[in-house]
Amino acid sequence: MSYGTKTIKLDSGEKLLVPAAIRTLIPSRIIKQYQSYCESVNFKPCSERTLFRILEACSASKQISLQGLDYIATEGNEAFEKIKHIVTLLGDNGVESTWADKITKDLRASKRYLKTVYKTHISIEERCKDRCTTFSLSDPSNAEFSGSCNHEHDLSCHECARLTNAIGEITVKLNDECIQLTDDLRARLLHEQNQARKCIYAWKSHLLHTIVQDNAMQDILANLYRGSMLMIMDWAMKFQPMKFREQMDDFFDKRGRSWHVTCVVKGGDDSGDQRVEVETFVHLLDACVQDWFSVASIIEHTLRVVKMEEPKTAKVYLRSDNAGCYHNTELLFSLQALPARHGMVFVRYDFSDPQSGKDVCDSRIASMKTHIRRWVNEGHDVFMEE
Repeated sequence: MSYGTKTIKLDSGEKLLVPAAIRTLIPSRIIKQYQSYCESVNFKPCSERTLFRILEACSASKQISLQGLDYIATEGNEAFEKIKHIVTLLGDNGVESTWADKITKDLRASKRYLKTVYKTHISIEERCKDRCTTFSLSDPSNAEFSGSCNHEHDLSCHECARLTNAIGEITVKLNDECIQLTDDLRARLLHEQNQARKCIYAWKSHLLHTIVQDNAMQDILANLYRGSMLMIMDWAMKFQPMKFREQMDDFFDKRGRSWHVTCVVKGGDDSGDQRVEVETFVHLLDACVQDWFSVASIIEHTLRVVKMEEPKTAKVYLRSDNAGCYHNTELLFSLQALPARHGMVFVRYDFSDPQSGKDVCDSRIASMKTHIRRWVNEGHDVFMEE
């Protein structure tokens, strides 16, 4: 995920513009993954110490914790802690310590696997059921929402099976009458373990959906050409007026304005140039309800402006999250008539999972907020007149 840019000046005087990426892994895991990749392609990398120095010199921000950013990942992390607590209680009530240590180790390894390696193994050609996108996303009860694989699922992933086996063993121990637990405590632990299991598998499904949606976005970008564009939409946090010297009355009298950001990714030219152009449209509204009608109005205004700038634009791809203002029947029906008024056609509309698929909007929003804060720190006021 990119978060702004930084400038690196070389000894020769040359300046390089480097995106400031947010790292979701610690340096040692990044290096291990890089070394594994180099080994698979028969490439001899630099020494481990040199790789650590490269990471220290790279312009990046370390992400300490995902909790609070992605509620699905947060609930998944908390679920692992709850199950570990259940294992500890079982160990205190008669279960052998070797079993408790083994299950705790398996849970820790499964959590690390989901956070790091699992996403890199997901593909449409995987022979493991848990990592095959076609098999995992197919609905067996509805033929219209299911697909068939052109390969056999004859492999069983040890890491995926480890989590299933650990949860199954915990369930067996909780139902064992030899364990010294009261009926109320046993029922409560079984309920907590069942809820934690659902949260963990929901996190796993979230990771699978994210990879599939990212691949869909990459397919759209690969097929963009001059005359087509991709619109990525997102509502930002409400804009709060700011003053350089602000009285307490002004602080409590603030009223936020709705702030919608649309990043339009335009395709390359007909000469084969694969580079894309990103143009950002910001709609700052004084009084607005964030519903489907507001989104439809913003989309139509964006289409009109883009058509004036690029008259040859004919195909439009849409992408947003699953918020209620985007994912609803009213908006989808209204979108059927919008592009025809501007000589365009909507090819597809993709919905991304929470905290994914909107990196472009997030980076533009962060950059604009940085400029606003810098302007205020220079002694100016930023507000909207009534």
